[in-house]
Amino acid sequence: MSYNDLINEKPLSRITKKMKLSMVLVLLVLVLVVVFFLISNKKSQLSQNLEPTQNGVDAGATNSAATDAADNNLPNANTVIAKDTRAVVPGGNAVDNSGRVVTEDGVVTTNSVAPMSDNAPKQTGFLKKEELSATVFKIDVGNKKFVPNEFTTKTGRPTTFALTSIDKEVHNLSFTDPRLSAVAVVVGPNQTGAITFNAPEPGVYTFHCTFPGHTGDGETGKMIVQ
Repeated sequence: MSYNDLINEKPLSRITKKMKLSMVLVLLVLVLVVVFFLISNKKSQLSQNLEPTQNGVDAGATNSAATDAADNNLPNANTVIAKDTRAVVPGGNAVDNSGRVVTEDGVVTTNSVAPMSDNAPKQTGFLKKEELSATVFKIDVGNKKFVPNEFTTKTGRPTTFALTSIDKEVHNLSFTDPRLSAVAVVVGPNQTGAITFNAPEPGVYTFHCTFPGHTGDGETGKMIVQ
């Protein structure tokens, strides 16, 4: 081998070594990416196993919205005039000792009047869904549906549901039966509101979102009163 050949070989050798090193580094990065993906996937599966849900609802949850007026876990409401009452949710109508939902002055609420009128059961202010008790039946609305879209209660019983908008739109829950015209909740994106009312006579009462196009998109459901 000539002197010139020896000189020319050194740069080529260095280039080959650099290429090998680059390939090793690329392979190492690929391995790290695969390992990270596997770990993330494992954590996601573990989280799902710890918190089982079915269509966005707690797998072990009941679909009853009825409240037992004798429930000792209900906080005292004691509004200005209606004493010895308890509220199912903060800011909601109180329940008296006879198990009737009443106004601040102790009058039994009327479901067939205009929403938020004097004797109507009133929507609460905006609440934190995660802080609501198990007594409250929780409904999500958005992405063209109510989840769940059905719940039960018992006639004459205090009934409470909370509505949460889970998309970027304003939604409401209103009943089609005029006897329940006052029972309505309106919420904006990521807001939760609730209402407590006396359940009507037995039957199936449909509800829907009244904003344009929402009913046709599938935002409908029903309350079964037993």
